[in-house]
Amino acid sequence: MREHTLNGPSSLSRRAVCPGSLAVEAELATAKESFDQDAESGSRCHKAMEHAILRKERVELTNEEHKKCLFAWQALTFVLQGDRINDDGKTTKAGGVVYVEQRFERLPYSIGDQDEVGTIDLGINYQDHFLLMDWKFGGSFVPHPRWNYQFKGYALGIWEEFGAKPIHVACVQPDAMSSYQVVPEVYEIEDRFRFQREIDTIMERCHRSPTLHVGKGCQFCKGAKFMSCPKYREAMGLFAAIPGAWGPVMAGDDQLAKARLLTAAKAAEKGAKRLIAAAKDGILETGEEIPGYSATPTATGNLRLAARAEYPSWPNDVKEVSCEESDI
Repeated sequence: MREHTLNGPSSLSRRAVCPGSLAVEAELATAKESFDQDAESGSRCHKAMEHAILRKERVELTNEEHKKCLFAWQALTFVLQGDRINDDGKTTKAGGVVYVEQRFERLPYSIGDQDEVGTIDLGINYQDHFLLMDWKFGGSFVPHPRWNYQFKGYALGIWEEFGAKPIHVACVQPDAMSSYQVVPEVYEIEDRFRFQREIDTIMERCHRSPTLHVGKGCQFCKGAKFMSCPKYREAMGLFAAIPGAWGPVMAGDDQLAKARLLTAAKAAEKGAKRLIAAAKDGILETGEEIPGYSATPTATGNLRLAARAEYPSWPNDVKEVSCEESDI
């Protein structure tokens, strides 16, 4: 079983959107957390990938889990671009050194007496770069590595452990889209100090201004799961009071699921509006349209964006790839 500390890399994105989550979760640090069905399924999928890479016995999976793992193996084949992990599970044909479930101690953004640790799913240390791959087998879409603090936290640990070299980060999300494929984001060594400042700022806000924000961070927060967050309890009571607002999708009395659905929707709506506004501002400043989109001026001086029919939506931004027979 993996061990994660309170502010491990997987918690950083949650801390960024809700600084108060640190204090709420700290109170529950000793609470016994039972795994739900999705978490157990994700653990099996992670174990299956580990065993496939290390050529260990196969893990018993459901048909759906097998499809996810096969997709993850295809993504790995795509990212390796002709390289291959050797049968020993320790090296690759091109000379990379393989690290599966690699644990990092004392991550460099640790604050106070608590040493933060984290565990990466797969890392391959090549002479000129480090490849970091992370499997996300849940149904929630996670931020691209360009904006994902979890991977930035891992990067700080990788640079400490393996030296100054570019890090190629690939996040595999089988449930994100049927034709989704991964193009690694490259973290350059020049990004190191910026990442450090960003994460230090997140930690500072958690300690100096621990405000609570109900939204997309709630899904993975223990404070929401154990109903110890006052803001989340307040929001859930408010949402449950809206009659007939859920329709057949959320029929029943699962108020927790309703709250999560609505908070996630509101967070997505806010983020989408911000992204669209930034895109329009960029077009107005540069005069250049975004590839795949047309921009039509409106009578009020604004812009109307429309996706071209032939252009695929992110993240299925590359062609389909085939793979060799896997050991999943």
